[in-house]
Amino acid sequence: MRRDTPAEPLQRKKTLMVSRRALIGISALVWLWAGYNVLRIGVAAYGPFVEPATFALTAAVFAPFFVMFQKLARENRVRISNMPTEKNNPFTFFTVRSYVIIALMMTLGLVLRGIPAVPRFFIAFFYVGLGSALFLAGASYVLYLVRFDRYAEADTHAAC
Repeated sequence: MRRDTPAEPLQRKKTLMVSRRALIGISALVWLWAGYNVLRIGVAAYGPFVEPATFALTAAVFAPFFVMFQKLARENRVRISNMPTEKNNPFTFFTVRSYVIIALMMTLGLVLRGIPAVPRFFIAFFYVGLGSALFLAGASYVLYLVRFDRYAEADTHAAC
């Protein structure tokens, strides 16, 4: 015999959703963690190369990465502040493009460290400069998080 009512109502899968503020916090943790790990590798290699030339090369690596990461972090904070809903998937703290860039950077880093022809001197100054820039981008997320209400209001109408 046929029934006119469905036997079981359709069940929606429950997915974890987080606030925009939490997305900023997740971003801060990811950037700080990445920066710390890259910086740690560079500092471990730096020991025998402590000299003015190494410091200059570190600064030369740091400067462009600092500018680039601060710009990316700012664009990402504005994007998060302008999300149409308050609750979002926790993986939306980055765009697909950002995930691809991270994967490429991690792969390049592993390959560089695995090639014997790449001198430890290069790993030292490059990783310290890069790691410092990453870590400071993470710190900018922390500052944003501390003043979230004030900044989010301003960013709601800001253009990247």
